Amino acid sequence: MDELTRAAAMASDSSAASDAETEATTASSPDAGAVPALDPLSTADDEHWPSIDCAQAHVQAFAEANEFPYFKVTLDVQKQENHFLRAEITNYPLTWLKRYRRCGYAKVDPEPAMLRASWSPFAWDELRGRAPAARRMFEDAAMHGLGDGFTVPMHCANGESSALTLAGPRMPEGAEARWALYFSAYRFQCVAFARLRRLMQTAPIPPSKDQLTERQRHILFLLMQGMGVKSIARHLGLHTRTIDDGLRRACLRLGVASREQAIVRALATRQIDATSLVPQAVATVIYYVQSHNDPLSPP
Repeated sequence: MDELTRAAAMASDSSAASDAETEATTASSPDAGAVPALDPLSTADDEHWPSIDCAQAHVQAFAEANEFPYFKVTLDVQKQENHFLRAEITNYPLTWLKRYRRCGYAKVDPEPAMLRASWSPFAWDELRGRAPAARRMFEDAAMHGLGDGFTVPMHCANGESSALTLAGPRMPEGAEARWALYFSAYRFQCVAFARLRRLMQTAPIPPSKDQLTERQRHILFLLMQGMGVKSIARHLGLHTRTIDDGLRRACLRLGVASREQAIVRALATRQIDATSLVPQAVATVIYYVQSHNDPLSPP
């Protein structure tokens, strides 16, 4: 706890010095107002982040101020009841993003699972030794400039979530330096989430090309439960060719190559929901009212 307190004090002092330097720069430079300085304590959200482009500029400025050339922000925001809108803002190299999809690294990447399970910041060096496939993925990422980095997760009680990732050639050495960085990133992410959440909630819902039909969602859900194609066909009263065709179309809509990837993608985009696809069991309670005039009534 003392270590975390010292790190927080270091981050606070660094933030105060940065604010003073920003004010001096703004006063001396007429072009400094192109991207307003981020004040995490300000309540004038719309003045700072009027658009996604402005948000991206602020996140990039924060990453570069901490000597990280790359960043990624992911958000799951509740747009309407039972409808979540996912957004991702990143400046990762396009060559890496294409290679990540082409090599199927989503199946071996340990970061998504860590994001769901962890409430604390974690560095990439904590994930490298989990599996040989994950180590190869991180080695490949290092060749694209993503040698090291860290992620700060944030979870809300209503199911909304956010994650801020900063990546670059290397992480700072020492526990105090890392915790100071984590504290600063978490402070920034709280403001970023609040302002991006407001932008996403006021923006219209974009048409999604990967939206599955009700039958496709039901088939994927049953497949996820371990049922085979023949069992799904019997369960739904359809031909096996219809099930195969539905799975093939679902893979095309989701932009994946296998049925397993389709399940993962559908879960990530919240298109598979067990509570909405499977009827809930209703317990039936029968009350017997004995009548003195009815000899057939149960005792």
